[in-house]
Amino acid sequence: ITDGLFYYTRNPNYLGEMLLYGSFATLTNHKISYAIILFAFCSIFPARIIQKEFSLMAKPGWSEYSSRSNILFPKILPVGDEFYLGAIIILGIAS
Repeated sequence: ITDGLFYYTRNPNYLGEMLLYGSFATLTNHKISYAIILFAFCSIFPARIIQKEFSLMAKPGWSEYSSRSNILFPKILPVGDEFYLGAIIILGIAS
């Protein structure tokens, strides 16, 4: 995890799955699809991401790794996870 996509983000697989499943819901454009995706995004994915975070915290080099990467979105800009989380909340409320 010292190079490639994992250098910038700790969960690129979950981000990819969220984008993929979100696109499926958008294609169907049905309330039930959005409800299923919303349930998964708010319950299953966060639980698994937190579980993985605790696992990574026990490994050597965690503090350096966590400072240069974000939980979900790639850390390209010099901002922390709080910025991305706030942006997601604001965009979710605005739409």
